Amino acid sequence: QLNPQALSSMLHANAKNPNPSPQFFDKAENYMMCLDNLNHFDPQAFANILWAYAKIGHPSPQLFDKVANHIFVHDNLNHFDPQDFANILWAYAKVDNPSPQLFNKVANQIVVHDNLSEYTPQALSNILWALAKLGFFHVNLFE
Repeated sequence: QLNPQALSSMLHANAKNPNPSPQFFDKAENYMMCLDNLNHFDPQAFANILWAYAKIGHPSPQLFDKVANHIFVHDNLNHFDPQDFANILWAYAKVDNPSPQLFNKVANQIVVHDNLSEYTPQALSNILWALAKLGFFHVNLFE
């Protein structure tokens, strides 16, 4: 069985390659879709994997939906850091995959923790761009 960290590192490196292999991304998607659950993946692995797919323009809607559903069912997102949120939301927006439940859950997390000082300007920009691109509005986030 492939280690989630190794998979995310390979996808990330492949996406940075000037000639990424779409076949590799297809195989990685098939592998992840066959998994019963994604419990062994940490937030950074999700962020790197989704970023890689978005970077090469490989939308993979079933994979993105599986990850969104996995994140959505978690009781809290305290183990996600601001950069994880930024990269994940950016990836969904980049591949034009609106996931209202995911975006709402992340926005609620940001509002509840009121920790915008921990977000870099780049992370905030990526989050705001993603929200705007997909037309997502969260009243409390923008107050």
